[in-house]
Amino acid sequence: MSGKLKIAIPVGDPAGIGPEIALKAALDARVRAVSRPLLVGDPAAVELHARACGLAADLHVIADPKDADWGDGAVNLLDARDSGNAPLEFGKVDAAYGRASLAAARRAIKAALAGEVEAVVAAPQTERSIAAAGIHFDGYPSFVARETGTPAEDVYLMICFDSSRIVHATLHLSVREALELITRERIDRVIRVTDAALKKLGIAHPKIFVSGLNPHAGEDGMFGSEEIEIIAPAIQAAAAQGIDVTGPFGADTMFRKQGCDAFIVMLHDQGHIAAKLQAFNRTAGLSIGSPILFSSVAHGSAHDIAGKGVADPGAVIEAVTRLARVIAQGAIVLRLEQRNAVDVGWLGHRLQIRINIRKVRIRQNFFTIRRHRPVCTAYKTFERLERQSGTGKNGAVTGSDGTLSLETMALPAAVFDEGNFSVLSRCGKCRSVSENQAGDE
Repeated sequence: MSGKLKIAIPVGDPAGIGPEIALKAALDARVRAVSRPLLVGDPAAVELHARACGLAADLHVIADPKDADWGDGAVNLLDARDSGNAPLEFGKVDAAYGRASLAAARRAIKAALAGEVEAVVAAPQTERSIAAAGIHFDGYPSFVARETGTPAEDVYLMICFDSSRIVHATLHLSVREALELITRERIDRVIRVTDAALKKLGIAHPKIFVSGLNPHAGEDGMFGSEEIEIIAPAIQAAAAQGIDVTGPFGADTMFRKQGCDAFIVMLHDQGHIAAKLQAFNRTAGLSIGSPILFSSVAHGSAHDIAGKGVADPGAVIEAVTRLARVIAQGAIVLRLEQRNAVDVGWLGHRLQIRINIRKVRIRQNFFTIRRHRPVCTAYKTFERLERQSGTGKNGAVTGSDGTLSLETMALPAAVFDEGNFSVLSRCGKCRSVSENQAGDE
């Protein structure tokens, strides 16, 4: 598994399905093909779930991520046990289990901040157990904000499934409390955070749709004035600053609209109902706006089936593989040392950026470039760089779709002469070009 991304998976509520689905995901071939999964939690809880669910796993318990054994078949488990040491009972709400779930998440975040892992994917917690421990918790975004020293108002939940992304302006609050948070300043902030997050995900020119708060987005003030007085002015202000954002749309019809990269909704249920109806076991949450990549599953801890071996790990697998793709696509394969991008424009549905390179140093070992109409000029450039780096053709894979991929290759450091270089970035109209193949670091 050498050369793959390290992704921490805190196991969540030890009395729920979290340890089971985390372990199943760590053993899954799709996860292991793209990452080095590192479970984080109480070893006793994980071992108990493994026995109860009949999961054969070679657990390697470690106290420090640097001690991980990435040999075939081993499952690394970073010890993050809570000091309570309460006996574990499946399906029970208990303060000790609430503390344990957050202890695991906290240790995983610490590893991400230290650069010991590239991302975190959290298994489900149980908010009643956390509340029983006397800990304020209204969802992972605010928890991630606190643990990373980020203002809570700058971190939001983005629900991801398939090619859809839904960002929530408010989350785990009563509707009455959420209504008080719907201000022009908050809507402006969530639009800007969403735009920045999409760009970090490799979308050069994101397009964002925003929902209203009231039925039919207020119907021109007939069903409420928030759209007129708050949401629309915030959208207009963001658009005036160059963000491609449109709305407000009725939340009951907005998700049928095509051609956007993310939807923003005002309330928890406006986004979660749409997501769970379409992809219940494939939905993952991404906390955007913090300095780390933190994702979590969008379903609960399912106490009724804990310890029975029947829990579906699909949401954890989807979250891990999605983050692995994001990291790989956003990785800088070529370090562009001086000069800035020039001549930016659209070719069909594809953004082409021509960069004048003074020095190019191969720094990382992943890129994918896809030939498209018109034929990508960067394709031959990559072939030339490959030849000059001395790797030859033995590590390249050219697919029938015209994809040239150099993956997990040990490319030697190399410096090339000045020249022009084409960088492609996907647009909302065309999904056939990979995101963020290369760019300035």
